[in-house]
Amino acid sequence: MFGFRYIFARPSLLGLQLVFFFGNLCMGVAFTAIAPMVLLRTGNDSVSLGAVLSAGAIGGVVGGVVGGLPTPPPPPPPLPPPLAPRGPVRTGGQIETPALLQRVEPEYPPVAVSAHLEGIVILEAVVDSEGRVAEVRVLRSAGGILDKAAMTALKQWRYSPLLLNGIKERFVLTVTLSFHLEDRKT
Repeated sequence: MFGFRYIFARPSLLGLQLVFFFGNLCMGVAFTAIAPMVLLRTGNDSVSLGAVLSAGAIGGVVGGVVGGLPTPPPPPPPLPPPLAPRGPVRTGGQIETPALLQRVEPEYPPVAVSAHLEGIVILEAVVDSEGRVAEVRVLRSAGGILDKAAMTALKQWRYSPLLLNGIKERFVLTVTLSFHLEDRKT
């Protein structure tokens, strides 16, 4: 009873069940009535009845074989596109900052010394997966000449690679360099 409740609660399943029911009913009546109809038309010729039934059986076998052959499987889906390279990882938080292996101090440009230029330059650097400074941009300027000296020095710095899950990754860091006349080397 549970199966019928399930089918009656779903109109699409009930319709499908009714199609199969009436299809089987019609086929059953047709197969039951075919023998008397053939015999009536052929004057009780059993050879003709055998030929009709054999043709039906052969047609059923051929239809079953041809209709039962599997279709070739569809081609495999295309491969997903390669993953885009991930942007550099910002250091800090859960990631330990890589060690600075080589630091080059900026040279105080003689023109800036004679002009008594001082200031703080804040730079953002992208370090590649091998620990080399690949890109530098100025976040806070102290004037073009001091910015250039700071960027030149920072591009020479070297870091130990940042490992993320055992894979070397690029990372971003912020560097502050000060230019003060009393701190300069003579």
